Amino acid sequence: MHRFFRGISAYFTPTETVSPKVNNFNIIRFIAAFMVIYGHMGAIMGQPRLQILGQVVSTIGVRIFFIISGYLITKSYLSDSHFGRYMIRRSFRIFPALIVAVLLSVFVLGPIMTTLSMSEYFANPGTWQYFKNLILCPVYVLPGVFSTNTYPHAVNGSIWTLPIEFAMYLILPLLVLLFRKLGSIKWGMAVCAVASLVASVCYGMSGESWRYVIHGSDIFQSLPLLPYFFLGSVFSFPEMKKCFNLQLASVLIILAAFVSMERGLGEVVQFIALPYFILSLALTEKPIFSKWFQKSDFSYGLYLYGFPVQQLLWALISKSGFGVLTMTVISFVATLILAILSWYFVEKPMQTVAKKLLAKCGKKKTA
Repeated sequence: MHRFFRGISAYFTPTETVSPKVNNFNIIRFIAAFMVIYGHMGAIMGQPRLQILGQVVSTIGVRIFFIISGYLITKSYLSDSHFGRYMIRRSFRIFPALIVAVLLSVFVLGPIMTTLSMSEYFANPGTWQYFKNLILCPVYVLPGVFSTNTYPHAVNGSIWTLPIEFAMYLILPLLVLLFRKLGSIKWGMAVCAVASLVASVCYGMSGESWRYVIHGSDIFQSLPLLPYFFLGSVFSFPEMKKCFNLQLASVLIILAAFVSMERGLGEVVQFIALPYFILSLALTEKPIFSKWFQKSDFSYGLYLYGFPVQQLLWALISKSGFGVLTMTVISFVATLILAILSWYFVEKPMQTVAKKLLAKCGKKKTA
């Protein structure tokens, strides 16, 4: 079996885009992106959505992204705490591909799919409001676009997590500074993880639908993601690596599946089991998927383009009779093509630019 996987992985090019160390992070992010697309497909088609661990599969995919982000971003910042270099790395990771995706949505997808005339579409203030996405203020609607879809009007439902992600980029250095003065960054992050979990569970069990919107993002909607970022951060410290054990992690994730329907308890067990499982799998001693996508990380492109591609395809072939899985596969293949183009023509070239800027800042770092 090991030789089989090694044979397959030989078809993929070998260099880690995030870390020079050998790990399974890129294949996990690729799978997480597929989970997000699969989970969204049911909603777009008006069909029941697959659930795992008591959550819609797309929710688990997003949580996986935040676990990995918490882990890698914390390691990156602690290895080079210069705020300017840190923000160059983070900004060049998130904004170039987002800018292109927004431009394509406004100037290509919108004119093709809007029910308005071209003059009405471009004269509508809503068309230009969509550019707020460039400053991470989520706007989901373009005038007349997907207005007759089963899931109407939403052009890109995935972008709601980007402001939360970027907010964590800004908050992390402040927390590191605070907890360093208090004597322990790791334990400070652990307190943040537990506190955000308690807040999330209490909010979920309260039955209330409170809203508190800042810069277009609902703070309460972000609560379920924060514990996973913070726990990923806790696990990033070198002394934590000895705790990872894939066999134990597998037992814990199975236990999480059994108790997933128990309100409160299911969320607590998942909070422990999911990050531990994901990071144990990513950092296992013999990562057989370590050479997959090492020179080409398509996960962000898949995440950015998945929802609009799904909406577009459903608008065009909703009468085909295809089921959720078939539509997911079709959408995934179409999105992957865009993600590949995004990587090679936008993300990778901009990482090269970022490296040059980092070198001018006095220290070379991968973006």
